[in-house]
Amino acid sequence: MTPSAESHYRTNCFSHTGYVRAKNEDRYSIAALPPKPSHPEGMLIAVLADGVGGHRDGEVAAAQTIASVQHYFEELDTLQDPQEALRAAVLQANRAVWQIAQADAQNKGMACTCVCALLNEKNLTIANVGDSRIYLWRDNAIVQLTHDHTWLAEFQHEQPLETSILGRSHPFAHVLSRYIGTAHAPEVDLRMQAPARQGLALRSGDGILLCSDGLTDMVSNQEIAGVLAQTPFAEAAQALVQHALDAGGKDNTTVVLVQKK
Repeated sequence: MTPSAESHYRTNCFSHTGYVRAKNEDRYSIAALPPKPSHPEGMLIAVLADGVGGHRDGEVAAAQTIASVQHYFEELDTLQDPQEALRAAVLQANRAVWQIAQADAQNKGMACTCVCALLNEKNLTIANVGDSRIYLWRDNAIVQLTHDHTWLAEFQHEQPLETSILGRSHPFAHVLSRYIGTAHAPEVDLRMQAPARQGLALRSGDGILLCSDGLTDMVSNQEIAGVLAQTPFAEAAQALVQHALDAGGKDNTTVVLVQKK
């Protein structure tokens, strides 16, 4: 992780292997981007990737994805369109993961999810591929901003289930329809769940939560909101992960929190 010196936000992160998996295949980063002519106030990029269970070296795919997205923004000279920049960064990560997999038979089939949050002084832009999630935490309530890319989510597109443990326990809940590590470029989702829109104007005290499905499989949205409301920000990420562990800790669980000051 690259510690952020961005003055507009404070951050808190925690990750745990859980009680079932042999290793932690989640990876994350938070990096402050220095001021440039196109964004003189500077920006912050938070990225989380979850190595796909059952695929070889998911942690390699996740680590490469994190590094590739962060590198893309560190090397970017101008930022005219945040959405297109996020799309390009995620597609660059997909190419990098695919090339590594083809170069070494041990890595063939490796894959991961990816969620990205790009924040300037006032606004939020997101991108995702897979079923890791981004939430907005505002006024002691949370709203899921990303769309899950699973068989179940696609099937229920017209009448989606409330994001509950019941829905996430469906046999097809984790069959991904999009992921990083494919020969053909995945469709990078640049939507925000209604009523939010890309370029969401953030208020003082708003929080952005990035998490792997190890959290949302074990802890309901209502429980997540309750923990955030009752826990000091500096302890909130670990507290959320602990709730997932207390519920069984069946998967790697990672939480990244960013709060506007």
